[in-house]
Amino acid sequence: MSSAESSDEPSTVKVATAVPRPVRDGFAIVATVGRERGVRAVLEKGEPLSIFIGRAPECAIRVRDVLVSRRHARLVWTGQTLHVVDLDSANGTVVDGARVTSRRLRGGETLVVGTTLLVVTAIASPQTIASATASA
Repeated sequence: MSSAESSDEPSTVKVATAVPRPVRDGFAIVATVGRERGVRAVLEKGEPLSIFIGRAPECAIRVRDVLVSRRHARLVWTGQTLHVVDLDSANGTVVDGARVTSRRLRGGETLVVGTTLLVVTAIASPQTIASATASA
């Protein structure tokens, strides 16, 4: 086992960089229940990308849980919208209590993979908040 695997410290994976200022600048996905509690990924407005949730070391959100497939689900970020796609996992992906194959995420949802609960939160940059406040 590597030293990264044995650490109890939460980790953050930054998977994109910030750019302009629409109402929703990105999303934070944070593990709140399970062995991976505290692990998070931040997807900021910018280039489209796709990240994986699963047991495999190359997954951006790595969940070390026997109930989670190596590549369990994928988060697809178009730069404007976020979708979760189950990758035919054995135990499924649950969003807000319902098993899904694909679903658009808006923020405020809970995802369950194995015994891990991930909370999806829409985030806005300080510039977006200041801009929205100034125009109100």
